[in-house]
Amino acid sequence: MGARLSGRARARRGDLLQISTLNVINSDIGFFGTASSDTYGLTWQVVSGRDAVVRGVVSGSHIHDCQMGVSTRDGNDVVWSNNVVEGNTLYGYNPYDPAQKSVIGKNSVSNDNSGLVIRWASTTQRIYVSGRGSATLANIKNTVPTAPLTLVDPTNKIWLLSADLYVTDGAHLQIYGPGIGGDVKELRLNCD
Repeated sequence: MGARLSGRARARRGDLLQISTLNVINSDIGFFGTASSDTYGLTWQVVSGRDAVVRGVVSGSHIHDCQMGVSTRDGNDVVWSNNVVEGNTLYGYNPYDPAQKSVIGKNSVSNDNSGLVIRWASTTQRIYVSGRGSATLANIKNTVPTAPLTLVDPTNKIWLLSADLYVTDGAHLQIYGPGIGGDVKELRLNCD
């Protein structure tokens, strides 16, 4: 099994405004990144400071078979246009986000799979776990800390869920007991 690489542009704020740039132009990028937010393929990240900026251009490239966080493609300071993007696994993709839809409209995107997406919809009081991948209750709580999912007794691994939980689009919810290394001995459901 070969190793997968990831590329990252980072900016830190010191005494002066710093701008980092990562451009991908007329390139073939394949088999880049892993299924971890620390090593997604093609990542632009502000490490510290509100005045630090990371910019880039991804244009005229063929990007395939990569593991990518969608925030990379959100269109803020990184411009994606005229690329062929196919066969990737996308993490954090929200088909209802206008910025993400705008980026897709400027590129030829096909056969991309969504990786695991965890989100909290406070208006409907629903937690959604969707896409390819698995999540534990701890993963959900870490991803959407304001959702009403609480580890009420850490010693005995007792959780309380006070919202609807939807697991869709091929996602898996892992609820395993501590005897086999899981984080749940008991899951309580609050039914109002």
